[in-house]
Amino acid sequence: MTDREATIFGLALGAFGVWLMTRPREVAEGGSLWQSLLSSRISRDEATRYATAAGFQGDALAIVVAIAQAESGLRPLVIADNLTSGEASVRYRGDPPPEGVSSSDRGILQINDRWHPEVTDDEAFDPAAAFVAGYAVSHSGSDFTPWSTYKNGAYQRFL
Repeated sequence: MTDREATIFGLALGAFGVWLMTRPREVAEGGSLWQSLLSSRISRDEATRYATAAGFQGDALAIVVAIAQAESGLRPLVIADNLTSGEASVRYRGDPPPEGVSSSDRGILQINDRWHPEVTDDEAFDPAAAFVAGYAVSHSGSDFTPWSTYKNGAYQRFL
């Protein structure tokens, strides 16, 4: 390893250490590092960049990022399962689904697998691809009614 490579590696390792120290409380209380990695959020700026690249602009850009915040807390790997009992259950990609799942809202935009089977899991869990899918679902940023947080106004607190 060259001196330059060692320096870069050291900086990266140090950055990871700082990141690890700022992780959610569950890691400090014995939660798994893997669970912490899965529950990680992207920043609002990152979400805005993904949404812009997908084609959103103007008011639609602000709305879709606010929807992502309201729907998932900007967590790309979160799943909200809709249970046949009428209840909901939250988990992360890779966790086994609970009994009685009727459909699942996946990823940063919580795209439902039953209503939008054209959106694969890989797309739903990748923020860049999810915003592209969201652009299609929203008819090029003109209709946000597929998202419950738009219909109930919960997204507005993030504008």
